[in-house]
Amino acid sequence: MNKTLSRWEKLTVLSLALFLAVGLINVGIGNVNVQANNTAQTLPFSQNWTNVGLITANDDWSNVPGIVGFLGNYDTVGAPTNVDARSLLTPFVTNDIDVIANQTMPDTVATGGVAEFEIANPTIALNGSGTADAPHIVLYLNTTGQSNIRVSYNARDIDGSIDNSVQQIITQYRVGSTGDFINVAGGYIADASTGPSLATLVTPVAVTLPAAANNQPVIEVRILTTNAGGNDEWIGIDDISVTTAATAAPSRTNIDFNADGRSDYVITRDAGLLTTWWVAINGSNNFSTTQWGLATDIETPADFDGDGRTDFAVWRDEPTNPNKANFYILRSLNNTFQLEQFGRTGDNPRIVGDYDGDGKADLAVYRAGVGGGLSILLYRPSTIPGSDFIPQPFGLTGDVAVAGDYDGDGRHDLCVRRNVGGRNQFIILRSSDSNDQYVEWGLVGDVIVPGDYDGDGRNDFCVVRAVNGQLIWYILEADGGGTGAAAIDWGLPGDIATPGDYDGDGRQDIAVWRPSANPDTNFFYVRRSSNNVLQTFEWGFQGDYPTANWYVR
Repeated sequence: MNKTLSRWEKLTVLSLALFLAVGLINVGIGNVNVQANNTAQTLPFSQNWTNVGLITANDDWSNVPGIVGFLGNYDTVGAPTNVDARSLLTPFVTNDIDVIANQTMPDTVATGGVAEFEIANPTIALNGSGTADAPHIVLYLNTTGQSNIRVSYNARDIDGSIDNSVQQIITQYRVGSTGDFINVAGGYIADASTGPSLATLVTPVAVTLPAAANNQPVIEVRILTTNAGGNDEWIGIDDISVTTAATAAPSRTNIDFNADGRSDYVITRDAGLLTTWWVAINGSNNFSTTQWGLATDIETPADFDGDGRTDFAVWRDEPTNPNKANFYILRSLNNTFQLEQFGRTGDNPRIVGDYDGDGKADLAVYRAGVGGGLSILLYRPSTIPGSDFIPQPFGLTGDVAVAGDYDGDGRHDLCVRRNVGGRNQFIILRSSDSNDQYVEWGLVGDVIVPGDYDGDGRNDFCVVRAVNGQLIWYILEADGGGTGAAAIDWGLPGDIATPGDYDGDGRQDIAVWRPSANPDTNFFYVRRSSNNVLQTFEWGFQGDYPTANWYVR
């Protein structure tokens, strides 16, 4: 935690008074010249900082198109340290434009904030401090007529001093120039630094913004670090590139009907033979109803058309023909009906997902083996139009399929839960290298609620167990972290797990829906991962089904 004062605190009282009296946007006081160029840039857009003439004076970004650096001094009283960067979603009321120009020695610059380093491979860099709580840069982009916006950069440890901090980096975005930011899936680095006395680590970041960022006159992308404990290290944000990707990124948000990166509150209600979906858009007063499917169908909501929005979808086996089943999908992209014959009676369709990495959910079923034989995954890749299916034998009779992206390569992996002496053994067939991975977590009677709870782009292992009148959540993160013995109490027996990212921070929240005989007290209870605060929403009646539970096993 560097305690060196920022340049703002070194200004004389006379200079500060002059600044306030004149009230200019661009002010020159001594060597302080606050200027910025926040004109939204069209795509493709890039910046690699090799032109050291772009930044020649402190706090002057006027020659840098579409990028501005900020001090992030949001706490003017204290000096918070080790704040989870993913929890900082609101715009900062106090946020000075900032850059320390013409620096050549990252090891010796002790003032926090944003700096420009004219080293062998020039770059700008971020460093937290007691007066730079969350230094960051903002990219101002115009995506009009564009879709599948791809943002990439290299996070470079350029600080070879004896400092050895844990320097987080988070990538966030928002539509327009007001409102909260949203964490981008895959855009979080837990520690972009090495040390002490090391400056070699380069961590590439490549993310695709949610569909809400498509075709917008102004998109802001914020790349941010926070003030670490001890002395922070300089992390370069280099080789910035914003392009239009050939395909959309997989929609990782469960039950997101408007592509804003937040899960919505959805229940289904049977009336006779028909099923109606009741959708309440998170963060708004908007709700809608759509009749889709029959009471006997299995719900399989997912993004089948790649527009970033969840599609209404069900799977129906044919009682008169056990060798025939169909997916019925209402495509949100163009509001058209898609009918696909796939599977047969007894198959499990709750494993639909993006198995080929093109940003679209693929039709899939898991077929249990017979008499101790091999089970099999059958899926139809959307990248091969007209194909029948691809078979993947995996698992044994009695295994439970729990699909998801466990290796973070953007493609669904096949995972099964196996009973080994009353304990869960998860076996994953990784799509990244076709190798098997074995993980033991939980007991056979636990409810399995997989999802990305830490925002690293990989499915984590989560089981829920009723203990002494409470629901206890046990999470094992893919990187080995998690709740461990410090399990999380959330919910009561009888509650239904409704996993999703309700606060839009890129991490799955712990959530349940509690049915009640009182029609006014059927609540969603969400534990927001951004701040661990309770979020409630009243929706539905007893007897309804919360759609977010569709893949829970």
